[in-house]
Amino acid sequence: MSKKPLNFIIITSDQQRWDCLGKLNSLVPTPNLDKLADDGILFTDAYCPSPTCTPSRASLLTSQLPSRHGAYNIGTSLDIDTKGIAHQFNENGYATSLIGKAHFQQCHGCPDSLESEPKVHNWDFFQNWNGPYYGFEHVELCIGHTNEKKSGGMHFGLWLKEQGIDLEKYFNYGQFDAFFGHGKWDLPEEFHNSKWIADKSIEFIDKQIEADKSFLLWSSFQDPHAPCWVSSPWDTIVNPDDIPLPKQFPDDAKNKPPFYAPLDSEEKNGYPAYDKDETTKWNHNFGIPHSWFNVFKEPEEIKKITALYYGMIALMDHHIGRMIDALKEKGIYDNTVIVFTSDHGDYLGHHNLWNKGLHAYDDIQKVPFIAKVPGNKTKGKQSTTLQNLMDIAPTFSSLANFDINRNYEGVDQSTVWSGENKKVQDWTMCEFRPNEMDYLQRTFITDEYKLVVYMKKEYGELYDRIEDPDQQNNLWDQSDFQILKGKLLLRMASADMERERHYQPRTSGA
Repeated sequence: MSKKPLNFIIITSDQQRWDCLGKLNSLVPTPNLDKLADDGILFTDAYCPSPTCTPSRASLLTSQLPSRHGAYNIGTSLDIDTKGIAHQFNENGYATSLIGKAHFQQCHGCPDSLESEPKVHNWDFFQNWNGPYYGFEHVELCIGHTNEKKSGGMHFGLWLKEQGIDLEKYFNYGQFDAFFGHGKWDLPEEFHNSKWIADKSIEFIDKQIEADKSFLLWSSFQDPHAPCWVSSPWDTIVNPDDIPLPKQFPDDAKNKPPFYAPLDSEEKNGYPAYDKDETTKWNHNFGIPHSWFNVFKEPEEIKKITALYYGMIALMDHHIGRMIDALKEKGIYDNTVIVFTSDHGDYLGHHNLWNKGLHAYDDIQKVPFIAKVPGNKTKGKQSTTLQNLMDIAPTFSSLANFDINRNYEGVDQSTVWSGENKKVQDWTMCEFRPNEMDYLQRTFITDEYKLVVYMKKEYGELYDRIEDPDQQNNLWDQSDFQILKGKLLLRMASADMERERHYQPRTSGA
């Protein structure tokens, strides 16, 4: 009798620091994710393709850097005809579903976008539509963060209305009004988006078990993205007094590109930490700035926000645990590949920064990453082997015994996830492009070094990842490191060619 095909689940959070797991930080209550790590491998050097939502999520879907798939920042939309991982699983007979936050399209004031107001509150549309969407046959979607107005929209908002929830009572802040708000959210947990996403994910799993059909499921949670509002009792599960203050450095901007300058200045408190001078020509009309400098100053407030952030993760972990328990109860856990990760990280006050953005710190470029593969030979291991969200699609394809799409730029990590191999690639990349101007940051990461280059700029960054994990000593202009910089630049150029794929096989010669 032939072996039953594997099932595949991607579980993502939104803007979760790489180190915010119980296995790495005992103050973050994630017992269910910790158990998942015990059954798989916890990777502590996993990177996102871009430290913002839309480009990173589109890269997970397509296994391409943003400069390739084109959705380079929030406020852009991935071409609706783009082929990604879901298309390939559909073509091979799998049921496919995306439950939760997609954010493949513009979500701020774009009338043509499915994920933006006013369409997110078009109840007639969402009552009668469940996909397909970017290759996923079945979708049930939400958008936004905690109590923003648009968060009570799409399929989630429709469900809330059916439960008799007054949306204006619980989802009553504008796009920017509540960004720095935080506290107890009066929305009862039984109506929280994390519970809804888990419930709908379990429903989909049950339907596929009943139909005896293998599946690909992406369960996409909205937390712990700011603003940090969380339902009771999760708002008090972590004691703020137990939390140490985030790391601060008195010379954070020393020997770094000019846009780092506000980090050493008290004059721009609360402003986006981007330099506006002629060397970078920032245009703030392109949309919401991403990183914010020195917004919260009082230690008590910083600790409170961090405790709420941890509480949001704990609430999400609880409902992820329900999903895992359902898999075990139905007898398919051991036949299911599960990856838990996030779209990008969060400064959470480190370097005096909040949110995400241009600065090339690991705080925002790294993501939590757990891979559970049936037959893993090294269960419970922690690994520093480099990973990237772009690797998920080719690795899933390999584990499902599909041919890997030639358009994928990520690498097949299946032998690493299963414990057979320590490493299949010695580098990875991350990009950030703030707007449509010709300003592109690309970060090249190896086991030992981080190299950051900028389009049309002479400045750059080079850090020793082993000796200087907080990136305080920029080696870019230091004379003793020019040979090393040259070698890394050459290695980066080669890596850029390595990620290019051959679209057509050569079948004859001229």
